[in-house]
Amino acid sequence: MKKFNYLIIVLLLLTSVLTKGQDELKPPKVPPPFPYFKLTPEEEREYLKNINSDLIQKLQGIKKVDEAKYAEFLRNMHWKNMNWPFFTNKMDKEEMEAGKKIIEYEILTESLSIEYKKASSKEKERIKKELQKNLSQLFDLKEIRKEKEVKRLEEQLKKLKEKIANRKGNKNIIVKRRLEELLGESEYLEWE
Repeated sequence: MKKFNYLIIVLLLLTSVLTKGQDELKPPKVPPPFPYFKLTPEEEREYLKNINSDLIQKLQGIKKVDEAKYAEFLRNMHWKNMNWPFFTNKMDKEEMEAGKKIIEYEILTESLSIEYKKASSKEKERIKKELQKNLSQLFDLKEIRKEKEVKRLEEQLKKLKEKIANRKGNKNIIVKRRLEELLGESEYLEWE
Protein backbone atom coordinates (compact mmCIF):
# COMPACT_ATOMS: atom_id res chain seq x y z
CA MET A 1 0.00 0.00 0.00
CA LYS A 2 2.85 2.36 0.86
CA LYS A 3 4.44 1.66 -2.53
CA PHE A 4 1.17 2.58 -4.20
CA ASN A 5 0.99 5.87 -2.22
CA TYR A 6 4.58 6.72 -3.19
CA LEU A 7 3.79 5.97 -6.78
CA ILE A 8 0.76 8.28 -6.70
CA ILE A 9 2.80 11.05 -5.07
CA VAL A 10 5.55 10.70 -7.69
CA LEU A 11 2.97 10.77 -10.51
CA LEU A 12 1.34 13.87 -9.06
CA LEU A 13 4.68 15.61 -8.78
CA LEU A 14 5.58 14.69 -12.35
CA THR A 15 2.26 15.91 -13.73
CA SER A 16 2.55 19.18 -11.81
CA VAL A 17 6.08 19.72 -13.09
CA LEU A 18 5.02 18.90 -16.63
CA THR A 19 1.93 21.10 -16.57
CA LYS A 20 3.84 23.96 -14.94
CA GLY A 21 6.41 23.81 -17.71
CA GLN A 22 3.61 24.02 -20.26
CA ASP A 23 2.09 27.08 -18.62
CA GLU A 24 5.35 28.97 -18.89
CA LEU A 25 5.70 28.34 -22.61
CA LYS A 26 4.93 31.44 -24.58
CA PRO A 27 4.37 31.55 -28.30
CA PRO A 28 7.48 32.60 -30.19
CA LYS A 29 7.72 36.18 -31.26
CA VAL A 30 6.92 36.71 -34.89
CA PRO A 31 9.99 38.06 -36.65
CA PRO A 32 9.60 41.38 -38.37
CA PRO A 33 8.73 41.04 -42.04
CA PHE A 34 11.81 40.64 -44.16
CA PRO A 35 11.54 41.84 -47.71
CA TYR A 36 12.14 38.65 -49.65
CA PHE A 37 13.29 40.61 -52.65
CA LYS A 38 16.24 42.26 -50.95
CA LEU A 39 19.53 41.04 -52.32
CA THR A 40 22.79 41.22 -50.46
CA PRO A 41 25.54 43.02 -52.37
CA GLU A 42 27.37 39.69 -52.72
CA GLU A 43 24.29 38.03 -54.23
CA GLU A 44 23.77 40.91 -56.60
CA ARG A 45 27.40 40.81 -57.80
CA GLU A 46 27.21 37.04 -58.24
CA TYR A 47 23.94 37.22 -60.17
CA LEU A 48 25.13 40.03 -62.44
CA LYS A 49 28.39 38.26 -63.24
CA ASN A 50 26.99 36.16 -66.11
CA ILE A 51 24.62 38.71 -67.64
CA ASN A 52 25.54 40.78 -70.68
CA SER A 53 26.04 44.53 -70.21
CA ASP A 54 23.01 45.56 -72.30
CA LEU A 55 20.72 43.46 -70.14
CA ILE A 56 22.38 44.77 -66.96
CA GLN A 57 21.57 48.30 -68.10
CA LYS A 58 17.91 47.33 -68.61
CA LEU A 59 17.88 45.67 -65.19
CA GLN A 60 19.25 48.81 -63.53
CA GLY A 61 16.36 50.79 -64.99
CA ILE A 62 13.92 48.24 -63.57
CA LYS A 63 15.66 48.40 -60.19
CA LYS A 64 14.98 52.14 -59.94
CA VAL A 65 11.26 51.56 -60.41
CA ASP A 66 10.59 48.16 -58.84
CA GLU A 67 13.26 46.58 -56.67
CA ALA A 68 11.24 43.41 -56.10
CA LYS A 69 10.86 42.78 -59.83
CA TYR A 70 14.56 43.52 -60.31
CA ALA A 71 15.51 40.90 -57.70
CA GLU A 72 13.11 38.37 -59.22
CA PHE A 73 14.59 38.86 -62.70
CA LEU A 74 18.13 38.59 -61.33
CA ARG A 75 17.38 35.38 -59.48
CA ASN A 76 15.67 33.88 -62.51
CA MET A 77 18.58 34.80 -64.77
CA HIS A 78 21.03 33.35 -62.26
CA TRP A 79 19.00 30.14 -62.14
CA LYS A 80 18.98 29.86 -65.93
CA ASN A 81 22.71 30.70 -66.24
CA MET A 82 23.78 28.03 -63.78
CA ASN A 83 25.58 24.95 -65.01
CA TRP A 84 23.37 21.98 -64.19
CA PRO A 85 25.46 18.81 -64.35
CA PHE A 86 22.41 16.56 -64.19
CA PHE A 87 20.92 18.16 -67.31
CA THR A 88 22.67 15.90 -69.75
CA ASN A 89 20.08 15.33 -72.41
CA LYS A 90 19.50 17.75 -75.24
CA MET A 91 15.87 18.41 -74.31
CA ASP A 92 16.72 19.66 -70.80
CA LYS A 93 19.45 21.96 -72.12
CA GLU A 94 17.12 23.34 -74.80
CA GLU A 95 14.45 23.93 -72.17
CA MET A 96 16.91 25.89 -70.00
CA GLU A 97 18.00 27.98 -73.00
CA ALA A 98 14.38 28.69 -73.92
CA GLY A 99 13.67 29.72 -70.32
CA LYS A 100 16.67 32.03 -70.40
CA LYS A 101 15.45 33.64 -73.64
CA ILE A 102 11.98 34.11 -72.14
CA ILE A 103 13.40 35.89 -69.09
CA GLU A 104 15.54 38.11 -71.33
CA TYR A 105 12.46 39.14 -73.32
CA GLU A 106 10.53 39.75 -70.10
CA ILE A 107 13.32 42.04 -68.92
CA LEU A 108 13.32 43.86 -72.27
CA THR A 109 9.55 44.34 -72.26
CA GLU A 110 9.53 45.53 -68.65
CA SER A 111 12.32 47.97 -69.45
CA LEU A 112 10.48 49.25 -72.50
CA SER A 113 7.29 49.78 -70.50
CA ILE A 114 9.28 51.89 -68.02
CA GLU A 115 10.83 53.86 -70.89
CA TYR A 116 7.38 54.40 -72.40
CA LYS A 117 6.04 55.96 -69.21
CA LYS A 118 8.94 58.44 -69.13
CA ALA A 119 9.15 59.14 -72.88
CA SER A 120 8.02 62.18 -74.79
CA SER A 121 5.02 61.84 -77.08
CA LYS A 122 7.35 61.54 -80.11
CA GLU A 123 9.27 58.61 -78.66
CA LYS A 124 6.21 56.83 -77.31
CA GLU A 125 5.15 55.56 -80.74
CA ARG A 126 8.60 54.08 -81.45
CA ILE A 127 8.76 52.46 -78.01
CA LYS A 128 5.24 51.13 -78.40
CA LYS A 129 6.14 49.44 -81.71
CA GLU A 130 9.30 47.94 -80.22
CA LEU A 131 7.37 46.77 -77.18
CA GLN A 132 4.74 45.16 -79.39
CA LYS A 133 7.45 43.39 -81.41
CA ASN A 134 9.14 42.08 -78.25
CA LEU A 135 5.83 40.98 -76.75
CA SER A 136 5.02 39.12 -79.95
CA GLN A 137 8.37 37.30 -79.79
CA LEU A 138 7.89 36.57 -76.08
CA PHE A 139 4.43 35.17 -76.80
CA ASP A 140 5.84 32.92 -79.54
CA LEU A 141 8.58 31.61 -77.23
CA LYS A 142 6.07 30.82 -74.49
CA GLU A 143 3.75 29.08 -76.95
CA ILE A 144 6.60 26.94 -78.29
CA ARG A 145 7.42 25.98 -74.72
CA LYS A 146 3.79 25.05 -74.03
CA GLU A 147 3.58 23.02 -77.25
CA LYS A 148 6.69 21.07 -76.25
CA GLU A 149 5.20 20.44 -72.83
CA VAL A 150 1.97 19.16 -74.41
CA LYS A 151 3.97 16.88 -76.70
CA ARG A 152 5.97 15.55 -73.74
CA LEU A 153 2.78 14.93 -71.76
CA GLU A 154 1.16 13.17 -74.73
CA GLU A 155 4.19 10.85 -74.98
CA GLN A 156 3.97 10.09 -71.26
CA LEU A 157 0.25 9.40 -71.58
CA LYS A 158 0.88 7.06 -74.51
CA LYS A 159 3.49 5.12 -72.50
CA LEU A 160 1.15 4.89 -69.50
CA LYS A 161 -1.68 3.59 -71.68
CA GLU A 162 0.64 0.95 -73.14
CA LYS A 163 1.76 -0.03 -69.66
CA ILE A 164 -1.83 -0.33 -68.44
CA ALA A 165 -2.79 -2.44 -71.46
CA ASN A 166 0.23 -4.68 -70.89
CA ARG A 167 -0.58 -5.08 -67.19
CA LYS A 168 -4.22 -5.87 -67.94
CA GLY A 169 -3.11 -8.54 -70.42
CA ASN A 170 -0.81 -10.07 -67.81
CA LYS A 171 -3.13 -9.68 -64.83
CA ASN A 172 -3.13 -13.37 -63.91
CA ILE A 173 0.69 -13.60 -63.95
CA ILE A 174 1.07 -10.41 -61.88
CA VAL A 175 -1.52 -11.51 -59.32
CA LYS A 176 0.03 -15.00 -59.09
CA ARG A 177 3.51 -13.55 -58.49
CA ARG A 178 2.25 -11.20 -55.79
CA LEU A 179 0.34 -14.01 -54.12
CA GLU A 180 3.48 -16.13 -54.08
CA GLU A 181 5.44 -13.22 -52.58
CA LEU A 182 2.88 -12.67 -49.83
CA LEU A 183 2.66 -16.37 -48.99
CA GLY A 184 6.42 -16.82 -49.09
CA GLU A 185 6.15 -19.36 -51.88
CA SER A 186 8.41 -17.52 -54.32
CA GLU A 187 11.71 -18.81 -52.93
CA TYR A 188 12.59 -20.60 -56.16
CA LEU A 189 12.36 -17.24 -58.02
CA GLU A 190 14.94 -15.47 -55.85
CA TRP A 191 18.13 -14.21 -57.50
CA GLU A 192 20.60 -16.03 -55.21
